Amino acid sequence: MNKSEYSNAEFLLEKIREADAVLVGAASGLSAADGRRFWYEDDEEFRKVFGPFRDKYGVRSAFDAFYYPYRTENERWALNATLIHHLYETKAGQVYKDLIVLLQDKPCHIMTTNQDFLFFQDFPADKISTIQGDWRYSSDRMADASTGSGTTAKWSMKCMPI
Repeated sequence: MNKSEYSNAEFLLEKIREADAVLVGAASGLSAADGRRFWYEDDEEFRKVFGPFRDKYGVRSAFDAFYYPYRTENERWALNATLIHHLYETKAGQVYKDLIVLLQDKPCHIMTTNQDFLFFQDFPADKISTIQGDWRYSSDRMADASTGSGTTAKWSMKCMPI
């Protein structure tokens, strides 16, 4: 950490300590900082998870794959099922763990555009607003709305591979 970064970190820690409560605004940069770059990049994780789509359709990121003009809905749902399954298997990393430590003694609320539902692994659901929704509710049937679990993960495992 250089001197400027250290000063910024000290400033942030001081402001958190002084605050009565903290509102966290989190977007894709947080998940990217945590190592989840497959959304935008042709990285190792993307190639491991989405390799068949990369090979067959030439897509180079999850977002690239979302906008590909698939011939059938089955192909599109195969992509969605692959993503949903991967997100259920993904564990929040150190960036999220560090945030928990920073906020452990403060009332807080998280507003996020992240749809990967990583916050739900470590923060109470009533402290999170997913203002763009999240992938737990993308399936042929709704998942259990109270927990976000249920049919989605089970259903995604049954989808035919491409």
